[in-house]
Amino acid sequence: MDANVTLDLGKNMTGLVEKLAATIGTTAQQIFPWYVKQQVISSITEGCIIVSLMVLSLALLMHSLPRADFDDAHNGNSAACVFSGIFLVASVVAAMVAGPSIIAAIINPEYAAMRQLINDLSMLAGK
Repeated sequence: MDANVTLDLGKNMTGLVEKLAATIGTTAQQIFPWYVKQQVISSITEGCIIVSLMVLSLALLMHSLPRADFDDAHNGNSAACVFSGIFLVASVVAAMVAGPSIIAAIINPEYAAMRQLINDLSMLAGK
């Protein structure tokens, strides 16, 4: 993915981008394409982690639910059923919360990269 984009950030922001580039050990022209690639990679990774947790917890729930005996306190399948249900609900909530930003960063990585760059520069300016 190539991101040949010219940015007019003004004097202060340009100085901060150059300071950030010097901190990383690269040139200022290489910063933004790196941020674009980083947004795509991190979004795909986050999505894969959430989907993997959903699939694993659903598989564990489907495996332990028929074997669960909730009247027997020593039945490990009951505990596995409860915990996998909790993890399934948590992963669905995580997908609902993080899903829109993950999809937006994959569809429009330049916007997500600009937001991340501005966030990093504001943190750098605060030092």
